Amino acid sequence: MSDPSYAFLKATEGETYISLSFFEGGSFTLMDNMFIFPAHPTASRRCPSLSFLLTHPTGGKPPFHCSPSPGSKKQNSFRTFFDLGHRSQTTKLIPALQPLVAKNGVQAPEPRPRTLQRHGLSASDINLIMLSHVHWDHHGDPEDFPSSRFIVGAGALKVLEEGLGGIAAHQHFDPELLPADRSTELPSTTEREWKALGPFPHALDLFGDGSCYAIDTPGHLPGHTNLLCRVGPGRWKYLGGDVCHDRRLLTGEKEIGTWLNDNGKVCCIHLDKKVAEDSIARLQELEKKSSGIDGVNVEVILAHDKQWYREHAENQFPSNLT
Repeated sequence: MSDPSYAFLKATEGETYISLSFFEGGSFTLMDNMFIFPAHPTASRRCPSLSFLLTHPTGGKPPFHCSPSPGSKKQNSFRTFFDLGHRSQTTKLIPALQPLVAKNGVQAPEPRPRTLQRHGLSASDINLIMLSHVHWDHHGDPEDFPSSRFIVGAGALKVLEEGLGGIAAHQHFDPELLPADRSTELPSTTEREWKALGPFPHALDLFGDGSCYAIDTPGHLPGHTNLLCRVGPGRWKYLGGDVCHDRRLLTGEKEIGTWLNDNGKVCCIHLDKKVAEDSIARLQELEKKSSGIDGVNVEVILAHDKQWYREHAENQFPSNLT
């Protein structure tokens, strides 16, 4: 008998589905040992930075102070970007990140509004931009969306404001990144809005209809959040952000990697390696339990999964993932 705590994955009459598209939001080259262990010391990979557009057909109950802002278009559906990828010009990144950009061969994407315009949408059609976290390869160009609301996980605004002391080359942040008057955080996981869901202690029903859940996914960076989206009867897409950077971490073939910086200090792509391991274990459990439920399919999509991108590159926006 299947675990009753996973019954929410099954199809029910009258449920709502999210339309989901993806974008290749830039790419860069990183050493394998930054992600996985064991790894060949000179092996590297070219990684995409994926961005997703979610369309809720009615808008449901707009999440947490994210009703359309005065400058946005009146519309029945509710459109949300989950991550934006890289900035469209690397020169827009703060000076502290420029050496990293030069070292890792960062390729900038087309400005997101330009891509939208080719398919009949504009920046003003985007109600909400939700960032999985505030690392430079996920936040894109917020200024390109002057009427959108922004939402991040609890603690992320403090990271932007105060930084992390530059503890590693990738841990630098722009305190002016998000518009103060249109940006907010998800509530702390101590608040009653969060409920247990399957293997996850803290999930939040974003639209109030079970079509999309924010999943608190700690370990990588304060405020790191994933999304679980229902795209069809019993069909779900789990948008994993940087919960891990290689599918072999989910299969158990590899462990989280570490490396030595120029000062001989051990660094990890995750701020808290142990907590990140716990988050990966919960995702492994979701995959295992959901695979045993008839009529249910949960696909995990990691933000930098080069293999997934290769297999789906021809189905980018405006195509929908099904």
